Amino acid sequence: MSLVVTARTKAIMTGGTIVKITIDPTVGGCTIVEGGHPPSILSAGYIGSTIVGALFVLAGFDTLVSKIISFFAGFGLITPLVLVRDKLCEFSPTPLFLCMNIAP
Repeated sequence: MSLVVTARTKAIMTGGTIVKITIDPTVGGCTIVEGGHPPSILSAGYIGSTIVGALFVLAGFDTLVSKIISFFAGFGLITPLVLVRDKLCEFSPTPLFLCMNIAP
C-alpha cells in the first residue's frame, strides 16, 4: 500500500501482529501490537514523518510534482473525516457536507 514507514508496517516487518487499531477524533489514533521490535515500532512515526516531509520539500522544486503531491495530501486529510463523520456531527459548527448521510 504505502512505502511510508508507519507503526503498522514496522510491526509486521519486525515479526509482530496487530491486535487493534483505534481512531479517536479528539485524542488521535492508537495501534496495539503484540511482539515485534519495540524501539523500531516506536520510532516508526518519526521516521515516516521525516520521509513525508522530505518528499514535500523535494516536490516543491517542480510544479507538476507539487500539484500531484498536494492532491494526495488533500486526499489523505479528507479520508479520515469519513471514518469520524458521526463524531464530528455532534458539534454545532460542523459544515453541512460533513454531516450528510453518504455511504463510505
